[in-house]
Amino acid sequence: MNSSAAMRTPTRASKGKTDEYLVAGKTREQLSALRELIAKEEAMIAKEESAEKKAEKKGKSSREVVSSKATGDGTYQWEGVVCGSKGCRCESGKLHGPYLYIRGIRNDPKGRKSIYIPLAAVGQHPDAPARPSMGEM
Repeated sequence: MNSSAAMRTPTRASKGKTDEYLVAGKTREQLSALRELIAKEEAMIAKEESAEKKAEKKGKSSREVVSSKATGDGTYQWEGVVCGSKGCRCESGKLHGPYLYIRGIRNDPKGRKSIYIPLAAVGQHPDAPARPSMGEM
């Protein structure tokens, strides 16, 4: 393997291909867990994009920033989200969440502009603002 191939950054064009740096030294169980996480993330992104499209058709935003904090790495934002499901509580304005994202990411090796931070991982982000209560949404 040449050094340029090892240093290659994955792109959407390489989706579906196994990147060597990602699988090197991993067990089958670890790879299986990684594939599951990737599939869940892709499903969540697709659902968010679908909700955003539905909300745009209705002329309203599918998310509302509840609180934010700019840092050197990007901006942490707690957001309330409209899921887009018919008859859901969020249609009447009671949003889901809040969920934490980092927006406007600088120098991300994967080229991402935004990252969802699971609630269980919020403690690993000391620069993030405190989680707002559901009543603030």
